[in-house]
Amino acid sequence: MKSLDISKVVENCGLEATPVLHKGILYISEYSSYFRAISADNGCEIWSYKTNGALMSSPALSDNVLYFGCLDTYVYALSIDGSLFWKIKTGGRIASGPAVNNDVVYIGSSDNYLYALDKKTGICKWKFLTGMGLPSPIVFKEHVYISSDKIYCLTMDGHKVW
Repeated sequence: MKSLDISKVVENCGLEATPVLHKGILYISEYSSYFRAISADNGCEIWSYKTNGALMSSPALSDNVLYFGCLDTYVYALSIDGSLFWKIKTGGRIASGPAVNNDVVYIGSSDNYLYALDKKTGICKWKFLTGMGLPSPIVFKEHVYISSDKIYCLTMDGHKVW
């Protein structure tokens, strides 16, 4: 394993997202289009996965699967060993981070939709149209909250509460 020089990553392309730390491994989204796993102990790269666009989305981890969006319009699901679990195309670029609750991944896209994706397959369960691109959603109790042209509260099956 080679040591990853984070100063070069930041200098050459930048880190736009907050990493996830799990069992001594940092999972990092890079603007260079790479998603990497590095050792928190020594900075050595464990694996990397190349997407087709810049990464600005902070990942979410659930059941040993990492979920994140990409400016190439896809949502990715990678296992913690770096293998692709699934990827699904949305209608726009994704800079927001996902929220995972039970068996659903919620993520906003620049096509103005909030997507609810099946955690295991990536199949779209539903999508909700807002007035503009979306930041990261929040799940609390039995509702999904998103801000767009206004703040929305949705039921877990995509119906607008307010």
